[in-house]
Amino acid sequence: MQEYKRDQTVDVLRFLAIFVMVMGHTAVYLFSKNSPPPRFVEYAGGIAPPLFVLLSGMMVAYSAAKKNRPFKYFLLRGIVILFMGVMIDVHIWNIYPFMTVDILYLIGISIPVAFLFCRLQFSGKWLIVVAIFLLTPVLQKTLGYSDYPLEIYLDGTIARHVANQTSVLNHWIIDGWFPIFPWLGMALLGTYFYEIRYRRLPKPNFGKAVYLYAALVLFIIGYLIWPAWDGTINPRLESGGVFMPPTLGYLVTSIGVILLLFFIIDLKPTLPIYKPLGVLGESALVIYGAHLFILKFGIKQIFEKRELIYFLAVFSGFFVLLILIAYFVRLVKIRWKDKPLILRIILGGGK
Repeated sequence: MQEYKRDQTVDVLRFLAIFVMVMGHTAVYLFSKNSPPPRFVEYAGGIAPPLFVLLSGMMVAYSAAKKNRPFKYFLLRGIVILFMGVMIDVHIWNIYPFMTVDILYLIGISIPVAFLFCRLQFSGKWLIVVAIFLLTPVLQKTLGYSDYPLEIYLDGTIARHVANQTSVLNHWIIDGWFPIFPWLGMALLGTYFYEIRYRRLPKPNFGKAVYLYAALVLFIIGYLIWPAWDGTINPRLESGGVFMPPTLGYLVTSIGVILLLFFIIDLKPTLPIYKPLGVLGESALVIYGAHLFILKFGIKQIFEKRELIYFLAVFSGFFVLLILIAYFVRLVKIRWKDKPLILRIILGGGK
């Protein structure tokens, strides 16, 4: 089987997603409702989820086509990621799993679904993506959107009581942290990014004017329609949820920003700085779990100040630690490159 090099642009984008995600999560821990983080931190963190989910769908299509991976591989990969989500819920958050729909649950479900989506043989597949996005605001209003997902600690107590609480099924469909509507649509959209980037272009590069114009148009349209939501105050802002509920405006704006990031990096994809940055993106699953563990049992326990300069200092040191962890994981992958597939999936080498 022919070997394919990693797409460095994708790894750099994963780095950016991790960077803003860690920044947003750190802000949640170091600031409070009465002393909220700067709005730029919240909006920067808001690009991480769509970027992660879209890239996951894109890489499913890549692995299926370029490496001829079978369905059972993607099913196993999804199960491993779901298991990681369970471990984080139980051992970090101390809550019952499968309730609030963490992003790992969404990605675990979307990976095998994206593979099956790639195998559909009719030209109107894009209508499924559009339908998921358009149905999202309808379902948000019809089924209801809870102020906070139902979290039950392992001792049986409820983490937060809200008046408009909905069911766990509702969380999976529309109002969990990362429900099927609209986030599955973002993963399926990633398969189209693969189609354009790797099959329709002479080489995988979005550094052309047409992609810049498309990104700007999407961004402007999204920005203009974002206020179309009913204007209620977002009850999840204190949890870092500037993108909740995920409105059509937010989704379109995010797609525009993602395409713009592709354009910027692809202009000079061989810049020396991109190589070390890409290391963090190679092991996104490990870094995701590690950063939550450190936040919960390290930063939250030690740091309490809420000044911006203090936050920036803590975040900078925290991020350097994550980069060191990423380099350690790379060394482990090199040493254990022929070890079991499940281990390679966890470490980021099972594509």
